[in-house]
Amino acid sequence: MNSTIQILNPLFIESGYKFVKTKKTWIKQNDDIIVVCQYQKSKFSNNFFINLGIYFKYGNNSRKKSVLAEECHLTSRYSRIFEDFSADNIKDDIFKNPKELSDELKQTTDKIKEGLLPLLENMLDINYFKNNLSNYPNEDWWLRNITREEFYYILDEMG
Repeated sequence: MNSTIQILNPLFIESGYKFVKTKKTWIKQNDDIIVVCQYQKSKFSNNFFINLGIYFKYGNNSRKKSVLAEECHLTSRYSRIFEDFSADNIKDDIFKNPKELSDELKQTTDKIKEGLLPLLENMLDINYFKNNLSNYPNEDWWLRNITREEFYYILDEMG
């Protein structure tokens, strides 16, 4: 497991996510929705991204227990919180004394704890989508694997 994932993993685990090591993915779900957060290292720089996915369990899909980000119905990339973050700034010696994290890393982990994780927690409630994404298209989230009509149908049926 790389250094970045070693730092991110406890943040997600403490919030109730399960880590799928082979896919570098964190998953949290309830009876209706699966939230997927997938780590992706940039091919062109030392930056990384967290790809986000929302999967609605409805109809024939209601028994799904795990999905990949690319199988989700809504997808996004939460890269704006990592704009200035470089994975190279994480040194292995921080694991000897994790209380001495760099200011940059501390800011990043704070953004995950205070911004990303609460947002994703809200997304485990179908009413969040009805109240915030009912006017699709949305500039931050993209439909994938379903049509706009299916998305609206899901909002109507699941709520």
